[in-house]
Amino acid sequence: MNGGVLTTAGDLVFQGAGDGIFRAHHAETGEVLWSKDLQTGMVAPPITYRINKEQYIAILAGWGGSAIASGNPKTSAAGKYGNSGKLFVFKLGGNQRYPSLKKRKELASDPIQVALDPNKITAGATLYMQYCSLCHGSRAVSSGVLPDLRMMQNISPEVFHGIVLDGSREALGMPNFSDVLSPDDTTSIFSYILYRMRNDSSK
Repeated sequence: MNGGVLTTAGDLVFQGAGDGIFRAHHAETGEVLWSKDLQTGMVAPPITYRINKEQYIAILAGWGGSAIASGNPKTSAAGKYGNSGKLFVFKLGGNQRYPSLKKRKELASDPIQVALDPNKITAGATLYMQYCSLCHGSRAVSSGVLPDLRMMQNISPEVFHGIVLDGSREALGMPNFSDVLSPDDTTSIFSYILYRMRNDSSK
């Protein structure tokens, strides 16, 4: 869940992490000597370079890859703040400030008011875990990289079918599942997501 590392001749190890914190460790003891909360998860390794005898450390912040399937939204920066990629560059004596990010909503949105069939919920749970959980998170709890489906607002069953079966959001990266899912399957998945939405919003 964390990024690659950079080691320096001065016995420092730099690493960005999924929790959004960029740290410098002592190479032998592991002690954290410096840290900065960037509020954005990192999987890329830092680099270092020198311009006019001044040393810089740069890291491309942004979270993804296999981390989205296993990330905990309560501890990952993506779960707390979102996942807007940025390039950060540091040097000794640097004093540039950047604005803090607002925290994302932690609770599910107001549930969509449609009747739910228990059998559809059960079938939808199985289908969701098979086709949706890798990207949108186990039990419909997103790691923060891709949309948390429990936060759907004003999406009717018809709109949901259009997204999953007709590819209405393919341009945004959401693939068309009409080759493996039927309209009845999609209704079951939608029922399961609404169940999770209602269950979590009531806690």
